[in-house]
Amino acid sequence: MTQPDMPAPKLASLHLECDLDAPIEKVWRALSEPALLAQWLLPNDIAPETGAHFTRAGAADQGGTIDCEILESDPPRHLRFSWRASETRADGTQDTLDTVVTFELEPTADGRTHLRLVHDGFVVASDYRFDLPAEEPEIVVLLPPAAIARRRIRKPRRATFARRSLPTLMRLAA
Repeated sequence: MTQPDMPAPKLASLHLECDLDAPIEKVWRALSEPALLAQWLLPNDIAPETGAHFTRAGAADQGGTIDCEILESDPPRHLRFSWRASETRADGTQDTLDTVVTFELEPTADGRTHLRLVHDGFVVASDYRFDLPAEEPEIVVLLPPAAIARRRIRKPRRATFARRSLPTLMRLAA
């Protein structure tokens, strides 16, 4: 329920696509083996089987404990899981995050791996602006069709994905 002075919420997604200098099997291991996943993300007890529950144990500044469930697993090409976390603010209010992360992997002709990551379900205020600089590699923020129709957005906004972030970390773990 929104307060009268608060804009209605909408859903947003983060999209990332890049090519990794590793074969698909190696990238899959970086996504699905606990020790390798911990090297680039957070300590965890992942078991990449549909229906399996696992947690990611982060410090408070990393989102705390994140509860996850494998929604789909098709080794070594597809992994989809829920990402749920909650935090209690100093004023006693509760912040919750209930999103879904999807990794899609495709081998390339030159032996590398094309990675597509989608993190869906971020709830943001309807007037939240997605003004982010365009560079490669990128995160593409996509709005749901209803939001696009209301705001007449012609194309998704793009954002820089820091060099030391996911693609680099996954290469190191793989």
